[in-house]
Amino acid sequence: MAKTIDCVELLAVAYAAYRQNGNELLRDSVKDRVANGVLVKEFAQHGKPTVTVTDEDRTQARAIRDYITQRVMLSKLTGKQLSEFIYKISSIISEEQTSAINAGLIAWAPKIFVDLQKSDEAQQEFSMLGISSVYIGAVGSKVELEFHTITKRWTNHYACFRYTGHDGNGNLVGFLSKHDYPAVVRLKARIKAHETGKLTGGKTTYINYTKAI
Repeated sequence: MAKTIDCVELLAVAYAAYRQNGNELLRDSVKDRVANGVLVKEFAQHGKPTVTVTDEDRTQARAIRDYITQRVMLSKLTGKQLSEFIYKISSIISEEQTSAINAGLIAWAPKIFVDLQKSDEAQQEFSMLGISSVYIGAVGSKVELEFHTITKRWTNHYACFRYTGHDGNGNLVGFLSKHDYPAVVRLKARIKAHETGKLTGGKTTYINYTKAI
């Protein structure tokens, strides 16, 4: 029979590993840092963590379990799909006990938790901005604006970053760029299109030929 472990305690080790590695999911060990999965698997196999686990880590473990499982439930109710990987993690951590073989998957839970929180916060900000956002300038014209990033995602299809944010005046702006811009940057660009954004749900000005100034 496969060895079983208290799920919250395993999640606490996963969070402690995440915290120890600078709030990152380290997939492979490097220099003086041990990969998160290795740390969690060691505990699952030997019952003694090689990373310090605090009461705060255990509190965070419960918060992670509750947030992810509730988020999955909401996605099923609303029809807004999450990845199959998140559904799998949720099904594992919703149980009181889990098999030691799931340790590597549970190591991902803290990052999933953080990513879901960021996504939900961004969506809330988009919803608020979408109410009052107006289009900037005329399509084809040049523009200068102070861009405030809400989301920045790498897209393999275009081999660049997809930025979505606002101009500091509550107007939604989006663009693609190979440049890794800071969270707030002054840009000059050309207005490419005016559309209701699929991500933002509001009037969004899409720009191109962006250049920091």
